[in-house]
Amino acid sequence: MKSKFIKIIFLLFSIVILGILSLIVLNIFFNTPQRKVSKALGINASSGKILSHIDTHGGFHGDGYAYTVLQFSDDSYCDRIPTSAPWHPLPLSSSMQTILYGTTKDTQSTSPLFTDDNGNPLFPKIENGFYYFKDRHSKSTNPFDDSAIWNRYSYNFTIAVYDFDTRTLYFGTFDT
Repeated sequence: MKSKFIKIIFLLFSIVILGILSLIVLNIFFNTPQRKVSKALGINASSGKILSHIDTHGGFHGDGYAYTVLQFSDDSYCDRIPTSAPWHPLPLSSSMQTILYGTTKDTQSTSPLFTDDNGNPLFPKIENGFYYFKDRHSKSTNPFDDSAIWNRYSYNFTIAVYDFDTRTLYFGTFDT
């Protein structure tokens, strides 16, 4: 009787462990950076080759940023980018310029929000392309308008810049 009970417990324990391992494996294979980018931007990015991926989320309340660089072998991604809001042709708006590269005016300096360990901007300067901005903050009145972003103490937004010349998408999310 005791031996049968131990076998049942072992079987149940094995099923639970297999279930957990299955979820981990599914998460690894189906929660790729390309899938996250596709979901956020509404354009399939599954054919993009990952050149870089950083995700610092996981802090208090999920604060942090994610930065992904995807390169495409042809113009198929570019051809799917809408030529209207929320995508805009470059040059960047002044708010986007500050978010990506920082600004200096007189005696005031603002650092870029997406930086490497040395404080250098992660997003390269791009001449020919489109950019995307979506304000995910709860107090946002127009999610595709970046002009009010600096009027708050916290930020929750999605940003992307597509470089036509290199067929490269630079994507980021920022959450505070």
